[in-house]
Amino acid sequence: MRRLPIVLALMALVSPHTRTAPLTDPFGQNRGLGRGINIPGVFDLKGEPVPDPPTAPEYFKKIGDAGFKSVRLVIRWSAYARVLNRSGDFTV
Repeated sequence: MRRLPIVLALMALVSPHTRTAPLTDPFGQNRGLGRGINIPGVFDLKGEPVPDPPTAPEYFKKIGDAGFKSVRLVIRWSAYARVLNRSGDFTV
């Protein structure tokens, strides 16, 4: 019970503005990304990691030359976690 006044005093010192994320404009972020393209299945296929993903720098150059400003590579991280966690030390 002695700690309560100390905790309340510390909470009063912390500005509520430091605990909130800055406001962002999602539409502005979308405009900043520009015209984009999704490339699914490069790093995972049917839920399993691809050992040697079929990507090369020249592919991204061709995508940029076609007028795209951003690329979204769809990755299922849980597939990689299963492979890396063969000992069963953690779960995702």
